[in-house]
Amino acid sequence: MSSGVTGLQFRCKELVEETEALRDIAAGLLAPDGDGVLADLRGQLDRACERATQHPIEIALRPLCTRPTLGYEPGSRSGGSEIYARATGIWEVRSVGRVGPKCEIAFTGKASAVIELWPAECQSCEQLNGASRLAKWRIELGAHDSPGCYFHFQVLGDCSHPPFPKHIPIPRLPSPFVTPMAAVEFVLGELFQDEWPRKASEAQHHQSRWRAIQRNRWCRLLRWQEHALNAGESSPWMNLKAAKPPDDLFVN
Repeated sequence: MSSGVTGLQFRCKELVEETEALRDIAAGLLAPDGDGVLADLRGQLDRACERATQHPIEIALRPLCTRPTLGYEPGSRSGGSEIYARATGIWEVRSVGRVGPKCEIAFTGKASAVIELWPAECQSCEQLNGASRLAKWRIELGAHDSPGCYFHFQVLGDCSHPPFPKHIPIPRLPSPFVTPMAAVEFVLGELFQDEWPRKASEAQHHQSRWRAIQRNRWCRLLRWQEHALNAGESSPWMNLKAAKPPDDLFVN
């Protein structure tokens, strides 16, 4: 999934801080087990940073659910029926250089966050029935030879029948969300149109750290995209579609 040898790199300490910040800010918007799910993800990141290996290891986000909400319309409006989001994901990573909190980890294989929307009544079901699912999309990082935009969304694509059948993997819609935590913020901002902006803008330590991390990544990504738009000889979109980021885009 990388243009280089190691894979797209992130500072381990920053990923851990990002997860802890999300844990704190999202309190009250997640289902009761949400804190434990994010604590587990943080533990997996810690272990990945402490383990020196040439082989990738998997980091998995087990189902992280929001509480049911009508808040997906802003202001005084409310949605027509209560829904909730369910986020899962898997990322193949390995440590780069020295191990420990100051190491970097590289995303070296699968890198996909899956977001699903479900009716509120499904949250108490022991087993989910796919026929009840309202929506599904994936936020992914591409492969070095992928034909679509490196940072992209895909819609459905998990079964053989339309719409968006698995054997036709388009559209690959451009995405600015590059980590599991950023993918979760995207859906929180969609489902909680008023609550999430209010919680994310509070003058607290975790909010300040979250904003600093995300702002830095957005700036780096937008600068790289601007360079890619102007670097090729084709149309700007074809230039960006073909561009692959340097491994150290977010750490140099």
